[in-house]
Amino acid sequence: MTLRVVASLSSQDKLALALTSAGSMRKLAAQLGVTHQKLGRWLREPEGPPHGVKEIPAAAAKVIGKVFAEHVKTTQERAKADGLPFSKALPIYRERRLLDTGKLGDRVFSERTQFLTRPLLDRVVAGAHKSRKFAHVSARSVVDIHSYAKAQARIEIAAGRKGITQRTLATHIANAIEGKEKRLMGEVHLRPLFTQYTPIFPGSDLRAAQSELNQKLREKHEPATGAAGTRLADQLLMQLMPQRKPRKGKK
Repeated sequence: MTLRVVASLSSQDKLALALTSAGSMRKLAAQLGVTHQKLGRWLREPEGPPHGVKEIPAAAAKVIGKVFAEHVKTTQERAKADGLPFSKALPIYRERRLLDTGKLGDRVFSERTQFLTRPLLDRVVAGAHKSRKFAHVSARSVVDIHSYAKAQARIEIAAGRKGITQRTLATHIANAIEGKEKRLMGEVHLRPLFTQYTPIFPGSDLRAAQSELNQKLREKHEPATGAAGTRLADQLLMQLMPQRKPRKGKK
């Protein structure tokens, strides 16, 4: 029998996951006893200077481990309350939102996910796929809508759509999304946008799903982030599998 080796979580991974339950970066920084500026550099550790650090200090590992343990406990309790799968090896905070009827909906949200590295995001998708509880996944980014329109235009032009130039298509998309709102010179229009659903239902191709989600983020969202106020993949949305109704006489 071949044993499957699961990569351990780095200090940056633990902080990125803990942020999903903390409520805000300031609250997580307070739990760690550091400034939110220092926490921001730790969260950007893989990027290195000037925005991140080359390596999180080893002396911080103990307090990070303590805060992460509390995150694991909180995440497990939330998963149990919402009837969701939980993984101690990869605890990402998820919650179901209440519908107008007062019942739990079938859409599951993870917030403040913008510091998950791409390998860690792939592992989250793999865990959801393995649970067999989810049908689709989508990632939200806060984008500059005009940069997003230009990215869409480049995709359409590359696809060989006849009669479309970058300027006309960008104008068309921007008008459709913004309701013909005029843009001032240098102004950034922020808008949260989700990728289209990527299938992760039982029997679907996991590698294809991981590749598809990353491609959507890379081609459509990443070119429209980077400006002040924008965030790449700051929220994950997963759709639960539909519940089968029991046959008559059976629970």
